[in-house]
Amino acid sequence: MSIVNMHKSFTKNPNRCILNLRQIEGDGGNRMIELGYTKRNLLTSLCEGSDEPLIKAAMEDAVGRAWVAEMDEPKFCVIKVGNFIYLIGLPPKGRKALDLRSILLRECNNAYIVPENDHWKHWLEDNLNCNYRMVSRYTVKREKNSCDQSALKEWIEAIGAEYKLRKLDRTAFKKIAANEWSSDFTCNCDEEEFFLNGTGYVVYLDKEIVSGCSVYGFSEGKVEVTIATKLGHKRKGLAIAAAARYMLDCAREDRYPLWDTGSVHSIELAEKLGFVADGEYQVFQIAVDDDF
Repeated sequence: MSIVNMHKSFTKNPNRCILNLRQIEGDGGNRMIELGYTKRNLLTSLCEGSDEPLIKAAMEDAVGRAWVAEMDEPKFCVIKVGNFIYLIGLPPKGRKALDLRSILLRECNNAYIVPENDHWKHWLEDNLNCNYRMVSRYTVKREKNSCDQSALKEWIEAIGAEYKLRKLDRTAFKKIAANEWSSDFTCNCDEEEFFLNGTGYVVYLDKEIVSGCSVYGFSEGKVEVTIATKLGHKRKGLAIAAAARYMLDCAREDRYPLWDTGSVHSIELAEKLGFVADGEYQVFQIAVDDDF
């Protein structure tokens, strides 16, 4: 896929309806059941055919959150990992449809709602009954054994002398968790779980973290990567340096990195690291204020 043809599509429901707490409560409350980590096995039959790394991470490593409408052979589920919400199974009707809608209104927060198939896409179009938009996102991947380590090292060495690239440690974890621009680095697990399964690199300017690359999800040797740079420090090669350093770790540890982005610029950055465009897909975003 040529990145020249990649773009963000934008669709609005003409029946504008900005969400608020009163509207959510008017849906009848939340009757769906949130599953603790020890109950995720209830989702096995629903999720076993999925290749999505974040869904697998929710099942295998007990990250994120999950809901069902009933404990006895659930027909559908909602899985939330970071900013992504997955709808899996058979779209509900009647009371269960209202309960699911209530969960989406409570938990969306501008998250990306990913329909499993066209049945879910039509369900969302028919049941959201509020202002939403459709957004294009893109996946990129690396072929195994395609790591040009010399090129990666060149990106690492190219950052300005005033910046320092460091491994993401516990001090950095606390700092980036408190910043909105870098919150995705640590949003899927607590500190102990992160250092058990995840890793990353950050770029410092003096004592301030201004860029980095971190694990967003992990499953069966695959890692979903997230990259960000603080406003005012973009276009300085910081993100690509942090990502290049992390790619070297992936090559050494035999981990397969994946990347999902909504930014054409990020795809260009990914291609410099040896990734190739893998596909485009559509997600829903619900308006929670007047931004749309």
